[in-house]
Amino acid sequence: MKEASILKIRAAIVIVLDVMLSVVLILLFYVDKLVNHTLYAYGLVFSIEWAEPYWIMIRISMALIVLVILILSILDLPYPLLRKES
Repeated sequence: MKEASILKIRAAIVIVLDVMLSVVLILLFYVDKLVNHTLYAYGLVFSIEWAEPYWIMIRISMALIVLVILILSILDLPYPLLRKES
């Protein structure tokens, strides 16, 4: 019984962390939208000198967040909890 409650807590923690990372990913998309759309209305001038490092950093950040979500879900989610008991 105790092991089942520990697995439930562990699953809840993994799900909460996945949700938090998903929110961060969504916020990065909003920052990207802000840079690529809104700031031009305020006089942002395109330059490859700032755009290229920005593109690299935003893509690496998004890829790393997705990778962490996958790793957390695959390796740390207690799958025995998700199986139907006979």
